[in-house]
Amino acid sequence: MANRIDDEIRRNRTEHSPTMSLAHEKAEEVLKNTEYSIQETEFISVYGQENVAADVDCADRLEKKFENRQTPEEKKSKETADILEAIVLMQSELNEWLGNARTLKTSRYDDYINKVDMIAEWSTPEEGSRVLAMAVDVTFGTKKIQKKLEAIKNEIDSGKLGSVKYFKDERGDFVGTRNNIPRTVIGVSQKMVEELADLWVNKKNKELSRHPIQYLFIEEIEKQLDAMQDYADEKGNSDAVYAYKQALAIVRPLLSEKRKFKSEELEMDSVAREIDFYTKETFRLEDKKQMRAA
Repeated sequence: MANRIDDEIRRNRTEHSPTMSLAHEKAEEVLKNTEYSIQETEFISVYGQENVAADVDCADRLEKKFENRQTPEEKKSKETADILEAIVLMQSELNEWLGNARTLKTSRYDDYINKVDMIAEWSTPEEGSRVLAMAVDVTFGTKKIQKKLEAIKNEIDSGKLGSVKYFKDERGDFVGTRNNIPRTVIGVSQKMVEELADLWVNKKNKELSRHPIQYLFIEEIEKQLDAMQDYADEKGNSDAVYAYKQALAIVRPLLSEKRKFKSEELEMDSVAREIDFYTKETFRLEDKKQMRAA
């Protein structure tokens, strides 16, 4: 009996449910679709055939290296994150989870080299293009979230923010490397991704259009941008402060708009709470707020 229970626990840790397996198949199609993802080969006129080919080869090597050293648990987490990415990409387009942003999966090169999973771009004739980079996480207790936020902190310390080599703005005015991009981390637990996947696979678009996760993601982003702006200001990094102010000018009204979807239950999600905790710890948000109150 004990062996059967142990085997069942092991399978739950390393294997997807039938619904999640279907969702992963669907996610793979979305993440390869040029409508939702950036392809390095679209930039040959900018970087040249040889340079683009070298970047593709680099991404291939890193992808293979990453896959070869993955444990079964890590493989499942990566597939879960892929499902979440695909859902966010599609729902941002269909149901404006991120407002009127154009959301795209980055090239594999930018994924592995610049640590950016997705980009969101808000574009208006008056204000031009504003871009936010996002990394997606669905793991809890592995300190991956802490490491990602520490990497952003180090960027601020070094005097420059993130960059995306393969970037094309929505209007087609800019093609090439986009620098000084605010980076954030969004995520929820595997349990919540399973709930979303069930709605997605069963084409329950109405439920997805009203899902509270859209508020949670904007809240995660807003809290991080606020803390990062404070930290950049403390470090005297004026370019970063300006970039964060621009991003917050988009995100804060969006947070207010999405407040109707707020869920106290979802706020208790384990990964969401971990993102909140490490945001405060990494950028010492609580220390700053106490100093202001004093």
